[in-house]
Amino acid sequence: MGRSIVLVVGHSNEPAYGAKPGIHDGLHGLKVTLSDIATGLPIGDAQLRADKYYFRDLQSFNSATSLYDADQIQEGIDVGAVFGETGGYLSRPMVADGVYGYTPYGNVSYFGATNVTIDDTIFCT
Repeated sequence: MGRSIVLVVGHSNEPAYGAKPGIHDGLHGLKVTLSDIATGLPIGDAQLRADKYYFRDLQSFNSATSLYDADQIQEGIDVGAVFGETGGYLSRPMVADGVYGYTPYGNVSYFGATNVTIDDTIFCT
């Protein structure tokens, strides 16, 4: 029997705006939510990390030929469980406008029955 999970990636503060003094603090961390595809039950046992790719604007993003052409790269960032929110995981925020890409990866314990490995790249604008 297959073990399928839903991986939802977004920001902790949506919509994610860059910092604008007196208007918006720009804080929007990487938010990952894990759940079982069949039942929707949250999965609260995962060891996750992420690589973050930041492009200052759409032109920078469109001219890139690989992830490593990003204007800023952070690798191996911890994505920790959110206290009191089973299935929710969070990493520290970024504060600038731009295009963000994330590669969350790690092992998810599928309700103690087996391990599922995740490794996927997602972009948010």
